[in-house]
This record gives sequence, structure tokens and C-alpha cells, in this order.
Amino acid sequence: MTHTVVAMSDTAIHPFRIDIPQSDLDDLEDRLARARSSAQLPGQDWDRGVPVACLRELADYWRTEFDWCAKEAELNAYPQFQTEIYGLNIHFLHIRSTDPDALPLILTHRWPNTFVEFTKTIPLLTNPTAHGMAATQAFHLVIPSVLGFGFSEAPRKTGTKPERVARTWVELMARLGYDRYGVQGGDLGAYVVQEMAIADPAHIVGVHIDGGIGLPTEADIPTMTAEELAEWDLMQKWQSGVNHHVLLNKAPQTFAHAGTDSPSACWPGWSTSSTSSPRWQPISKTPSTATTCSPTSPSTGSPILPPPPPGPCTTAWGTTVSPGPEGSSWSRSASTPAAPH
Repeated sequence: MTHTVVAMSDTAIHPFRIDIPQSDLDDLEDRLARARSSAQLPGQDWDRGVPVACLRELADYWRTEFDWCAKEAELNAYPQFQTEIYGLNIHFLHIRSTDPDALPLILTHRWPNTFVEFTKTIPLLTNPTAHGMAATQAFHLVIPSVLGFGFSEAPRKTGTKPERVARTWVELMARLGYDRYGVQGGDLGAYVVQEMAIADPAHIVGVHIDGGIGLPTEADIPTMTAEELAEWDLMQKWQSGVNHHVLLNKAPQTFAHAGTDSPSACWPGWSTSSTSSPRWQPISKTPSTATTCSPTSPSTGSPILPPPPPGPCTTAWGTTVSPGPEGSSWSRSASTPAAPH
């Protein structure tokens, strides 16, 4: 990776370019070739976790077919930068819309992803008219990677919470000269943008959260259809699965060991965030970009702790609630206007 080294207390914004050394790529290929699989436990497919055959297929694809250099060139087509905020180098994309009057919008990714999860969305938001949408839907985009993810530096002290990430993003937007902007995030990003709305209500015009889950209760069972009852059963299994939030909060270093040393361990570690079901766990055949941005970036163990209950918020609020765990039948959306200042 090559980039300008940002000096401490330097508020300048420096261009950034991804450049993974070939030696790192060779090491990755070698580790994948030498990966050892565990024995397959008895059970039905995903009932006991990631199947051995599935993981082997993924590792083989990653080693023999996935072209990191092509992906790197694709990512480098986006304007990327780094700047030092509160003692840490922050990596971000900054893509201006074709409409000079577009609203600035900062997007915050999920765990354990990076800015890469937004790449398919970028052209839709920055140039909506080219995709059959109204010009009023245009945005100037700022897409940072959370502390310790992708090419942003990890916290050097314990106790980092979404509130700190939020303050970092507020400073970033101020540094870019934006005094009126929107915020959006899902999963980990949802925690961050809530805190942003509390920290900077004078400049944030709206909040959008996606990826929440609208769950029914036992009181809804008598009115459920057969399809909804089947979904209810799936949700009970999902809720009783591995609680990766507890594992990450209590032992982030343990996750970091597995994800850093073994590329084949990185994806199964991430999969603890969802239920053991192929319906909810489709194979991402690009784990190097979906989970870490680079094939060698050890982001899995980043210790971002859950926030306390958020304080009062006076910013306009919108949320898109996913229909159950990755696709069941209960879909909800809501919005609230800004409270009087």
C-alpha cells in the first residue's frame, strides 16, 4: 500500500491510492493453497456452521480465479484521500456529484465491511439522471472506513465507541467544508449516524438508517399465515444463534488472530454474525473486498464497542427496516420530522 504519510496534528487532506505489494498477494495465495480444513461434523448442511465443502470452494475461487489487481484498479478509479483526525489517519472516498448543488451525504458501512459495500451505489447517488432518476436525488458522497477497517488506522486505546467515530466524521465533514449534510448508515454504521445526529444537529439535515430488523411478537402468532409461521420459526433459530457482538466486545484480539493469520478463517469468522443458513448466508466470492477491502487488511478484530442509549435528537429521521433476518415477511419503514429547535 502506498500513500502519503500524514504527520501528527496535520489537518491537510492527502490523496491516497491502494497499492498492495505483490509479495503480500503471493503470501495470500500460498496461505490459501496450504489451508487445512477441519473435519465435517455430522448434521444438516449449515446446521453446524459453515460447511467444509463450501469453505474449500470459496478458498479455491479466491486463490485461482479472483483477480485482486483488477479489483484494485476498479477501486482506485474513485477519488480517495487520507487525513489525520484525533491522532488517527482516516481513509475516505470523496465523490462530487455532477450536480454542483447536490446535498453532501456521508455513508457509514457495516461490520466488518469497508467503503467497498457502497461502490455499486455511488453512480446512482452522484449521477441519478444517468440512471433514470430525478436530478434532485443527487448527492456529493463522503464514504470513510470506520477506525480499524480497510485503510483507516485502528484505535490505540481501549473503550472506543461509535460516539468517537461520530465525532471523527463530524470533524471530517467540517474539514471538507460541508456545513449542511445528511448521514446514512446500517448495522455498525447505524450506531455511528445516531451519534452524529446528536453531536452535530446544527449541520445535519437528516438521518437515514437501514438494516434494522422488524420482528413480530408471540402476540402476532394467531394471525400469521403459513408462510409467516415458517418465517417465525427461522427467526427463532436466528435469534438463538452465535452472538458475535458479545464475542467481539469481550475478545476482539481473538478474532484478530484468526482473521490476520488465516485468510480461510476470515470468512467463517464473519459468518458468526448471521444464522447458519444458506438462505441468510450467501457466499461472497470476493471476501477480500467485501470484508477487508484489501486481501491483507486485518480489520476483523477492531474493538468498536456498542453505544449507550442515544440522547435526544432534533434531526429529521428516517429508517428502512429490513423484512426480518435477511428477508422474512415483516417489513416496516418509518420517518420522523425534525423537532423544533
